[in-house]
Amino acid sequence: MRSISLKTASLLALPVVLYLAQAVYLRSFSIDDVGISYRYAAHLAEGYGLVWNIGGPHVEGYSNFLWVILLGIGKWAGSDIETFAKFAGAALGLLNLTLLWAICRRLWYPRAFWWLPVLLVAITPEWIAWSVSGLEIALFGTCLLLMFFGLVVELSQRRWLLSVGGAGLAMVRPEGAVLAVMAILMGWLAARYQGKANRFSDFGIPLAVLIVTGLALVVFRMWYFGYPFPNTVYAKFRGRLLSLPQVLEWSVFILPFVACAIAGLRSVHDRREVWLIRTALALIALQMLMVLPVHPVMYILHRYQVALLPFVVLAVPLLLDRYCNRGMWLGIAGALVLAVWSLQGWPSVQEFHQKNELMMREQRRLTETLLSLPGHPTVAMIDAGRVPYWTDLPGYDVGGLCERRLAHEGFTPEAAIDRRAEVYVISIRPMADGKFFPYLTEDQDVWVAPQFRETYSLWKICRREPEALAANWMYDYAVFLRTDWALEKGFLDLRERDNTNP
Repeated sequence: MRSISLKTASLLALPVVLYLAQAVYLRSFSIDDVGISYRYAAHLAEGYGLVWNIGGPHVEGYSNFLWVILLGIGKWAGSDIETFAKFAGAALGLLNLTLLWAICRRLWYPRAFWWLPVLLVAITPEWIAWSVSGLEIALFGTCLLLMFFGLVVELSQRRWLLSVGGAGLAMVRPEGAVLAVMAILMGWLAARYQGKANRFSDFGIPLAVLIVTGLALVVFRMWYFGYPFPNTVYAKFRGRLLSLPQVLEWSVFILPFVACAIAGLRSVHDRREVWLIRTALALIALQMLMVLPVHPVMYILHRYQVALLPFVVLAVPLLLDRYCNRGMWLGIAGALVLAVWSLQGWPSVQEFHQKNELMMREQRRLTETLLSLPGHPTVAMIDAGRVPYWTDLPGYDVGGLCERRLAHEGFTPEAAIDRRAEVYVISIRPMADGKFFPYLTEDQDVWVAPQFRETYSLWKICRREPEALAANWMYDYAVFLRTDWALEKGFLDLRERDNTNP
């Protein structure tokens, strides 16, 4: 085992400090979807099982199985889910940096800029934000880096690293098993110079572990949920290139780093290094292809891609080493340019962070409004994340992630209205004349359906704060009550019934 000098170890300290400082600043960063994982984890910890509604059907409305299980364990152990998710994400982000540092040290040391990929990841604001978002991004990245580290280390350590990383990938996200197979396949091809027995033990055993894990998960899903894949797969994948604009945005961001990798390959003579860079590029390309048909709401820097950032910047030291051969100042200049490019996302992250803070406050007010209703009414809404988690009222997810029929048959206004939820929350934007119009597409379709006007009446409007209204951010919420239920509960008078624009 190689010894690590104090100077070498200190090169990890600066990225860690920068990462922690930014993570603290972005600690409240999240998206509405986190509430789905939190709600499932809370129900699991409370003994109700992996269900969206207590006592309701088994529908796998999340796509991060292992993450939900971990959050459930944290809740069962007495921790607050949101706090646990934030701390776990931040800790796994640190583990990502440590694994990348170990990989770079083994691959590129003693090149002048062998440590730079760790620093580039640690200062990329989108990667930091998603690590502390409460979602599984950092866990997914950890499993990927464990597998890649298994391709870098000595043969005696390879088997268990590939096995643990591959099994973890299969359980974290649906596409993880495909990425794990790709990593094992590339490792197998890179190790052609070994004997067949070594290749079988190094890669055959991890592949077997991956297959057993994947099959066990499929069998569990068939038994518990009735389908081999999460409900989200059926809801999000529509067979079209829906995410093409955001994948192109990601492609523009990674272009300089991929160019570094391709140019750097010309200076590499070690066959293992060549294959490792090819493996990193193959993983990036494969993930881009797999997310193309996914529903395009992926937010800043495409959250399904950002976990692969360490592989994007991995080969940067190769090109900078070539520049250093012509003059150290060239290498330093190249490193500064790449660092500035990594930092370019701060304005969009800052804007999204502020928007999220305002949205959370608005959703808190909506939560209080819904909890003021008598009994436990079913609430239908498309933002089926934080509000359903905070209220824990029976919910109907108009987006289809947690509703089997909508996921498999597609959204129709009739299907949403036929559910006859006591409460229907619609996203709205105000117009100049004081009226409003539905904002999200599904809400627009429901709003123009005559059946909706016949069934529901407007009760309250939860408006944005002046700061959000002035910036034209987000949207308001209009709360509609099913008319017969509201009249029975005394929330509406027939003379006051209003199911039109106010």
